[in-house]
Amino acid sequence: MPKISKPAFNPAIAQTAAGKQEHILRALKMGLYVAAPAFVESYDRTLMRATIRPAFMAKKSNGESVAQDLLYQVPVRFGGGGGYAANLPLEKGDSGWIIFCDRDISNFKSARSVLPCNTNRMHAQEDSFFLPDAMQTAQIAGEDAGRAVFQTLAGDNKISVGKTDIKVTTTKLTVNASQSVELNTPAVTMSGTLTVTGIITSLANVLAANVMAAGISLISHIHGGVQNGEGTTGEPQ
Repeated sequence: MPKISKPAFNPAIAQTAAGKQEHILRALKMGLYVAAPAFVESYDRTLMRATIRPAFMAKKSNGESVAQDLLYQVPVRFGGGGGYAANLPLEKGDSGWIIFCDRDISNFKSARSVLPCNTNRMHAQEDSFFLPDAMQTAQIAGEDAGRAVFQTLAGDNKISVGKTDIKVTTTKLTVNASQSVELNTPAVTMSGTLTVTGIITSLANVLAANVMAAGISLISHIHGGVQNGEGTTGEPQ
């Protein structure tokens, strides 16, 4: 168990004017919420609302610490803008930060426009939102040092972006394109088997667009063991 130290307090100033002012300020600050770590209790991905368990305890007037109540219907915020957005499948126990806004944001949440505050609330739990944060639980591979990485926590599925290349690591990659997929590159290298259910077409009748199989050219190959004449060979077998 980690050692927990109590906040420093000098009882000698408790009865002084400065001590009383400090006590009042401390009491006011105890009720002021700004930001704190928290955990997801449940998450509705359709509505992007979560039930959040604050990871800090409240303190009674007698000094006793008690667990905070759950916060319900808390908006979850991911990065987004310009017509694009990120969206993660949060699970129970995921960590992050609960942020308490300076003023009442109920009008903004419903209308998304510039409106007066609906109430005089300040730093209230009703005006909070949640920012997910893995908090150093993701392990980055040494090969990805200096690269931007989007990955699972275990790192077995990831997109690693370097200054001159992009690496995708996964057990299965599926691309669903309703019209076409284009690769504009001078060379494509594969180390495994290529299986095609449609037609492979070479558009140019030049050697540069040739298809090679075991060193045999599709364009310039010949058939031996036949006599010259007007006939043709049979269909390939």
